[in-house]
Amino acid sequence: MKESPIFILGNPRSGTSLFRSLLNSHPNIVIPPECGFMQWLYPSYKNFKIENLSDFMDDLYKCNKIEGWKMDRELLELYLTKYNPQSYAELCSNVYEFYGQQCEKDVKIWGDKNNYYTDHLPLLFSLYPKAKFIHLIRNPKDVVCSYLRVLELPDVPYKPKFTSNILEIVDEWVYNNNTVKEFLSKPNVHSFNLTYEDLILNTSFSLQHVCDYLEIENEGIQNNFNDKVFFDEPSITVKWKEKLKGPIDATNLNKYTTQLSVQECTKIDDHIFSKNINFDYYGSRSI
Repeated sequence: MKESPIFILGNPRSGTSLFRSLLNSHPNIVIPPECGFMQWLYPSYKNFKIENLSDFMDDLYKCNKIEGWKMDRELLELYLTKYNPQSYAELCSNVYEFYGQQCEKDVKIWGDKNNYYTDHLPLLFSLYPKAKFIHLIRNPKDVVCSYLRVLELPDVPYKPKFTSNILEIVDEWVYNNNTVKEFLSKPNVHSFNLTYEDLILNTSFSLQHVCDYLEIENEGIQNNFNDKVFFDEPSITVKWKEKLKGPIDATNLNKYTTQLSVQECTKIDDHIFSKNINFDYYGSRSI
């Protein structure tokens, strides 16, 4: 079992899907489309034994979004039987590795990206104490713009349900980023902070730093992303992630300057600073 998975963390609409797609463009890294089966099935299978495999398979294939992985059930069950996982952590790791192999990858690192993991970080750490956590942070005013943009899109299955209240969006941004920040400050938690702005403006530089952190060669991540090698965002979620189909797009930066009024921007800033958010954490670049 590969014991050092990557977990991509961040508030919704902070570039985590883009970052997942970038890292998944590496021939030796697999980070499948989002599906929270690891946390959802934990209560039932935390004491997993191989004789429970059939029940696990039944429940796995009932999970929302697992259909986007397009895994052949019979082949997956044969794969898991062959590797005979001895724990729930090993079982989940094998599922991710199988996904990578079906994508024709030589998997050296697997990972996961789910924004809602913010509320389940201790569980992830208990399963994988050697995991590496990468926290992506985006300017909250642009996050507000992105929430409002998603609300304008037609309703489709799995489309996020966001509030349109600007201060409620900001409260969510504060809660999620502070929760992650507090968790990452704990002893023995391996972490890396990255801003969305750096990822967009200094993509090559940022990706090299991430690869150094992961102790893996770059292997042409950006070129592969541009050419859509290993692109796997499923149709069930790409409806509100259309930009993933194109190149890195700097026009997503500072949208608030044209989409929010001066009064709205002032209200957001005042609200954040009333929460005693450290300014460096709010506005700094980490690389």
